[in-house]
Amino acid sequence: MLKNASYGGNQEKRVKIVRMLLHEGADASSPPREAPIKGGFDDILKLLLENGVNVNPPSSYGVLPPLQMAAEGGRFTVIELLLDKGVNIESDRNGWPYISPLSVAAARGHIEAARLLIDRGAEIGSEQGTPPFISAVYEGHTEIVKLLLDKRARIESLGRNNDSTALLKAVRGNQIEVVRLLLDKGANIESK
Repeated sequence: MLKNASYGGNQEKRVKIVRMLLHEGADASSPPREAPIKGGFDDILKLLLENGVNVNPPSSYGVLPPLQMAAEGGRFTVIELLLDKGVNIESDRNGWPYISPLSVAAARGHIEAARLLIDRGAEIGSEQGTPPFISAVYEGHTEIVKLLLDKRARIESLGRNNDSTALLKAVRGNQIEVVRLLLDKGANIESK
């Protein structure tokens, strides 16, 4: 019931409904729907978090875990709330492609979300799934590429299937600024 109550409509009314349901004993342990995480329903998310919503739900195929949802939308405050409640910063996604919350933020160009995740311990050099550095390179997010390089991302990182280097991904993605940055930082022009 809480999943439905936390979705859509007037936030003020939704908060009242969620409060009412919680007061009447509604089970807050199941993960919230996308709306409180992605849609600006922070008050509802706070209520659910205060009442024991599971921030590390079991994975289900094709469904992003809460932290990835927040990273995808660049929802800085929501990321903080989830991390403060103990969400797994490297939360997994059952299915393919595996992509960490940091990789999601990097791919979407959300530099503040990426910086927060890094500051809170997200793995920069993950070789599982699509590495954050490769995500930022391919999508052309130069500032995130710089941030990750400053945090010691490997310039010769390989893509998800070890199929190509960051430089080759930037070339294939037509990312002129990123190609220039990688060359200036010493990327091997002969790497594949």
